[in-house]
Amino acid sequence: MLDDRTSITCPACGETVQAPVYTSVNVTANPAQKRGVLDGELFTCTCPICGQETRLVYPFLYHDMQKRVMLYFCPEGFDVDLEELNEQMEYDSPFGGSGYTLRNCVSYEMLLEKIRIFDMELDDRVVELCKLVLMDELAEEHPELDVKRALIDVRGEQIYIAFIDVDGDVFAIELPDDVYNRIYDLYFDVVEEYTDEGFALIDSDWAVQTVRYAMMG
Repeated sequence: MLDDRTSITCPACGETVQAPVYTSVNVTANPAQKRGVLDGELFTCTCPICGQETRLVYPFLYHDMQKRVMLYFCPEGFDVDLEELNEQMEYDSPFGGSGYTLRNCVSYEMLLEKIRIFDMELDDRVVELCKLVLMDELAEEHPELDVKRALIDVRGEQIYIAFIDVDGDVFAIELPDDVYNRIYDLYFDVVEEYTDEGFALIDSDWAVQTVRYAMMG
């Protein structure tokens, strides 16, 4: 939904440009907007004078009614009261407590990964735990690597975890169905217990803490 327009200054020619602002994107009601989110075009403003493209970064809500998923993109540097938003979802929204999955995404990279995960009808919490398991395997084989982040990578019908090291090199490991299913069966009750209500932040730190709590319990 186009909510407003904002004025920006073109970094190339200095022209004042009116850019659209989307604070809520419903990809079920507007399927074309999903492609705009995935490729970034929905948040790209093109200067009509010089053609310079500028990427706009601001908080917005990604809503997939079919998959019952809401992802709130809240990049660092923006003052957003997430607790207030959670309260609104719980008390004033028809979506709170209705089987919706709510997630907080602090980077655009995280947002895109969550979309891929839920499009494949996977549980992002189980995926984060799978990353830990496969990262341990990778560390045993390549102890010299300093992995900084891990992302879902889809190749055809096969799912991989792409581990990116400090130099930007990528090491992809296949995520077998039996590994995902085993972790799902072993840890589902735990991840349910340690998932915050509302727009939860599910990332590698959450996975490490959850495993730690499980071991202590």
